[in-house]
Amino acid sequence: ILIARLVAPSAYGIIVMVQVFVSFAQIFIDSGFKNALIQKQDRKEIDYHTMFIFNIAVAFFFYMVLFFSAPYIADFYNVPILTDLTRVVGISMVFSSLSIIQLTRLQINLDFKTQAKARVTSVIISGAVGVYCAYHGLEVWALVVQGVAGSFVTTIMLCVYSHWIPRWQFSMESFKQMATFGSKLLFGNILTSFYIQITNLVIGKVYTSAQLAYYNRAFSLSQLPSTSISEVISRTVLPIYCSLQSNPKALLASYVKYTRMSCIIIFPMLALVGVLSEPLTVVLLTERWKEMASLLSIFCLVF
Repeated sequence: ILIARLVAPSAYGIIVMVQVFVSFAQIFIDSGFKNALIQKQDRKEIDYHTMFIFNIAVAFFFYMVLFFSAPYIADFYNVPILTDLTRVVGISMVFSSLSIIQLTRLQINLDFKTQAKARVTSVIISGAVGVYCAYHGLEVWALVVQGVAGSFVTTIMLCVYSHWIPRWQFSMESFKQMATFGSKLLFGNILTSFYIQITNLVIGKVYTSAQLAYYNRAFSLSQLPSTSISEVISRTVLPIYCSLQSNPKALLASYVKYTRMSCIIIFPMLALVGVLSEPLTVVLLTERWKEMASLLSIFCLVF
């Protein structure tokens, strides 16, 4: 919110153009292996090391793809600065690949306090850096610096707090077991990401970067209550679901229970934001984001 008050909507739109490609590449880094590891009941240390090596390899591969395709992305949108932006923003993808295992281990152990400490520290530091850069007129680069700094600090914090040291050990058998489960999640995630990102791609190409920013910010802000609350609940209960996987009746009852719990919180929040979208937008983001308000109301209904 602070950065949005200081940075023009057009700068946000330019970042979304980059995120279309970075977000799609990010899907392959996880590849559903994180949830496959959580779901696996007889997991061993070699499973963690295998997944760690795989994530790093995929991250570096896709970063190189982004690095060399950056000029073509800039030509596609006819925005020359996208060449440098894509190459810098892509670094955050590499950083995040280094901490997926640490995050998975904490989630398996239901250690959400440690995750929160790492994320809050990251938000405070990267947010302060981003606001400082925005205040000094760096515009789109303020958003880039904030994103990369956030990924870097989160990775450092998770590595420090998790007390887990990776080894260069890779098991093809372990990889095949997790790939069987993870590939299905990967396919589902690709479809979801394609549906979301293809819209941003078309809007960024056909309309202005400011209009893309209005669309994307409205989508993200309306998604925030439902996604954040659902994610918190799902991360907490996923290990519980996995322990009930051999008892379909108990699993279904548990799923219905937590779905109802999340709806009781999410529905009133989204209704309130949808009704008050215009005054909320003006108060929080200033008049120059006012065009976003009507889109925010529509997306609140969607979510």
